[in-house]
Amino acid sequence: MKQLLLLLLIVTLNNTVLGQGLTRHGQNSSVPERLLNSSGAIGKDNLVSKNGEKAASLVLYQNYQGGKIFYFLKPGDPGYEEGETHGLIAALNVVKETTNNNPVWSTNENLTTGTTAEGVGAGKNNTTTLIASDVNARAAILVSNYSVTSDGIVYDDWYLPSLEEALIFVSDYRKMYSANITFGIWTSTEISSSQANYIDTGSKTSGSFMKNRNFASTVPIRQF
Repeated sequence: MKQLLLLLLIVTLNNTVLGQGLTRHGQNSSVPERLLNSSGAIGKDNLVSKNGEKAASLVLYQNYQGGKIFYFLKPGDPGYEEGETHGLIAALNVVKETTNNNPVWSTNENLTTGTTAEGVGAGKNNTTTLIASDVNARAAILVSNYSVTSDGIVYDDWYLPSLEEALIFVSDYRKMYSANITFGIWTSTEISSSQANYIDTGSKTSGSFMKNRNFASTVPIRQF
């Protein structure tokens, strides 16, 4: 009899909890499916990402995943997902060929690689194509070899920004770097067999320059 009474008590309590909107796993059963992301976390419309991060806490120019956030993806950008926060991160430092020398875009003066894409999201594919097409693509090779460890996690998926990504970075880069970047930065966007786009850090406009000149700095970026 005591066992029967105990069983009835457990069933009653369980039904009471479920009636309050909680599942047996402690989840709120009243949350519509549209509010759940692919991992089952509540977050489709309240900016919780698939890995459980509260994306609403992320802000521009904060340190994050080995660098600093300088752009949040918007509708229409490759990689944008409604209800989640993704964006672009710049490395904390420019990379150089040696201590004092910026890299050339390429030592090859007459090679067309076809990396003409300019938009947000294009830099990664441009960089991959550059390295596959031109063994002398020094700026692209340097950023692809860049790696940083933050909170025990290795981030090694950096690339040379496209024209538009570089323009966005330069527009407010002093909020990330305390020192000036002299002259400009290379982009992964090609103009011709002998020239590539760079962004002037003073005028914050784009221009073209000879690939085999080392006047421009190189900033690794990555997407999160």
